[in-house]
Amino acid sequence: MKRTKTTRTHFSHTSGRRSPSGLRRVWSGRRRALAVVGLIWLLTLAPLPWPVSPVMGANFTVNTIADTTDAAPGDGSCADSMGQCSLRAAIMEANALAGDDTIILQAGATYTLSLEAAGTPGDEDTAAEDDLDIADASTAGKLTIQGNGATIERSGTCTLDGTDAAGEFRIFEVLGGGNLTLQNVTVKNGCADGGVFAGNGGGINNTGGTVTLTNSTISNNSASGGGGILNYGTVTITDSTISGNSASFGGGILNAFGGMATITNSTISGNTAGLEGGGIWNSRTVNASFVTIADNDAGASGQGGGIFNSGGTVNIKNSIVGDNTAGGGGPNCSGVIMPSGANLTTDSSCGMGFTQVPSTGAGGLNLGPLANNGGPTQTHALLAGSAAVDFAADCVFLTPPGGPASFDQRGVVRPQGSACDVGAYEARLFTLTVTKAGSGSGTVTSNPAGITCGGDCTEDYPEGSVVMLTATPDPGSVFAGWSGDPDCSDGSVTMNGNRTCTATFNLVGTIRIVKQVEGTPPSTSWSFNVSGPTPGSVSIAAGGGTVTLNNRVTGTYTVSETPKAGFSVRVRCVDEATSTVVATGRASASFSLAAGQTIRCTFVNTNMSEILTLEGNGHCLRLDLRNRSYRFRTSTGELFTGSFSFTRTRQGLQFQNLRRGEPWIMGGTIRLGTPPSGRAFLRTYRPFRTFSISDPNLEDNTCVP
Repeated sequence: MKRTKTTRTHFSHTSGRRSPSGLRRVWSGRRRALAVVGLIWLLTLAPLPWPVSPVMGANFTVNTIADTTDAAPGDGSCADSMGQCSLRAAIMEANALAGDDTIILQAGATYTLSLEAAGTPGDEDTAAEDDLDIADASTAGKLTIQGNGATIERSGTCTLDGTDAAGEFRIFEVLGGGNLTLQNVTVKNGCADGGVFAGNGGGINNTGGTVTLTNSTISNNSASGGGGILNYGTVTITDSTISGNSASFGGGILNAFGGMATITNSTISGNTAGLEGGGIWNSRTVNASFVTIADNDAGASGQGGGIFNSGGTVNIKNSIVGDNTAGGGGPNCSGVIMPSGANLTTDSSCGMGFTQVPSTGAGGLNLGPLANNGGPTQTHALLAGSAAVDFAADCVFLTPPGGPASFDQRGVVRPQGSACDVGAYEARLFTLTVTKAGSGSGTVTSNPAGITCGGDCTEDYPEGSVVMLTATPDPGSVFAGWSGDPDCSDGSVTMNGNRTCTATFNLVGTIRIVKQVEGTPPSTSWSFNVSGPTPGSVSIAAGGGTVTLNNRVTGTYTVSETPKAGFSVRVRCVDEATSTVVATGRASASFSLAAGQTIRCTFVNTNMSEILTLEGNGHCLRLDLRNRSYRFRTSTGELFTGSFSFTRTRQGLQFQNLRRGEPWIMGGTIRLGTPPSGRAFLRTYRPFRTFSISDPNLEDNTCVP
């Protein structure tokens, strides 16, 4: 029998009619969809047990330096009426959104707050006017501002008179429960005026929230209390500088009413308080590790130039509290300080646990001024010989935060030497290397000590140290100068990097110039020039004398005299040690000077109106016209003297009786001619024109003075 296909059926929920199974599957899908729609509808009617935010955590990149408000806070978009994202608009948007937010500032930009509100500073809490308010993190989340070296400031003057003048407001107010992190930001020129409570926290007023500063600067802010920062909550300051702020209490920081301040690797400098606590005023808890508190002031009658502790707890470790001032007492510290590790100070006001050292000089604190020493914030460098170098008991922070102090405020690795330096600054060590060059020898020493080269020619010195190098030549040598790094040129080397300096020592000798004058001397002095490796010029009195030139570098020299009219000149140079003749000449002579040698060059000048030197064919005869005498010496060493007579004629001088017996006879007319360049006067002898001697014993004779 043929089997027939059967279709199974079921009843519809609505009609009771049977329907095919495929229709049932379609209906089931529609029923599930309707159920989802219904659930959504119910959820819109019933309140949920948790808050709902339109946006969860946002990043806002500020693209304008204008001070404008957000057009629609809470819509998730940082935009003012022109569509630009300003700093104020970004904060307003962050305050209106749940979740953690990040605001990114333009690198190096300056954001000047200018929107003004009536009343006291911070009298509205939406950041729409005056200061920048940070809302409760339980609703707004945490806010991080990445500064990239930007500055947030207020323009205008600040007069702390208890009234809220136009343009006077702080920079930040962190409301109760607010949470603000500033990274690489400068907060400056805030002005909190207007009364006891309104006039606190010129830079940052933390009324009970959490503030974290990293690589940031709080400077030039003013308030009645807490010129830089007022903290009633929790503040953590790391790798930052609090400087140039002012207040009546707590020029830099005022920490009170449950405040907890943790400060590490930071500098508190140049702050002023009219009454108490130039650097810090505290009545609760401060933990400070590797901190430099210096150059703060509490005024002519105030107390606690560095720290004023009013019944609170100040734990301090491996830090510097020095060079602060207070006219009323406690220049560095006032109140009980709880030190640990190793700490330095410049007076006795901080109590036990601090080592007192001088401000400057040997073994002193030796702090440089607050300056850009590298890194994003200013610091006090440790200068040469600072007692802070390698003084720390260990390289560990107090708890909190605890952990190793692996870097200083600038990011320089700790330790650089045998131990960590105390304070915020770790002096980098740079190597000074001394080399020697030249033909001579000598020793180089340093101040501060460390180099005796000689033997020890390298030394490590702290960054910023000024090292004075002294070069001392050995006998027979001379120091010729410095070379190497440009900073070595005068022997004063600033150690801002590795340096190599070369001291050149050369072997030397002595040149002695002797002047003799025959006849009446001239009316002016004699001038000489010395050319060679160590050139120079000298003069000798008209009547003669001696000049000694020491430390002449070895080599070839030429000494020459500037001629004078009417005077002949001859020079003879000898080695003084051996009496060996090394050079002769008319007005100049050249010779080689060896190490340790002394060459004496005698210049003889003859007044030719009184004394004649007759030369020719290698012979020489000296005639003294003053006493009618002559002198010469033969090659065999015999000295001959005699007398003669002469008469003056229009042609010259007519000599008679110029003889020494037969067969040597000489006579005729002697005429003075024009001197060729570089030579003495040429003599013309008549009638023979030359000077000739017939006696063999008289050949090659020399003139004798």
